[in-house]
Amino acid sequence: GTHYATIWVGTPAQRKSVIIDTGSHFTAFPCKGCDDCGEEHHTDKYFDPDASTTFRALGCLECNGSVCDEGRCVFSQTYTEGSSWHAYESIDKVFIGGKELSSALNPINNSFKTDF
Repeated sequence: GTHYATIWVGTPAQRKSVIIDTGSHFTAFPCKGCDDCGEEHHTDKYFDPDASTTFRALGCLECNGSVCDEGRCVFSQTYTEGSSWHAYESIDKVFIGGKELSSALNPINNSFKTDF
C-alpha cells in the first residue's frame, strides 16, 4: 500500500500530505499555479510559496543534480506506471508530524523545524 506523512512547510506553516516513496530520492508536492497536478490525489491545498516568508527557490549556482532553466534548478521524475512530474528546487522550513495546525504552532515542535 501507499504510506503518507504529514509535513508542515513554510512560515507560517502550510500542511502537506506527502507519499513516502522508497523508490525515489525526491520529496515533492504541487505548488500554487500548477496545472493538471493530480488534484484528485492530494488532500491538502497546493503549497503557496508567496505565503511563506522563509521560502526561496534555488538559483542556478545552487543546483543539486538538476539543470538550470530560466534561472531556476529544474528536475523531473517519471514512474513505471506512466505518471510523472516536473519541479524546481527550493528551500524552506519543514516540520514533520501532527495532523493539526496546533502541532506546527507549538513552540517546542517549532524548535525542531529545519531547512529542507
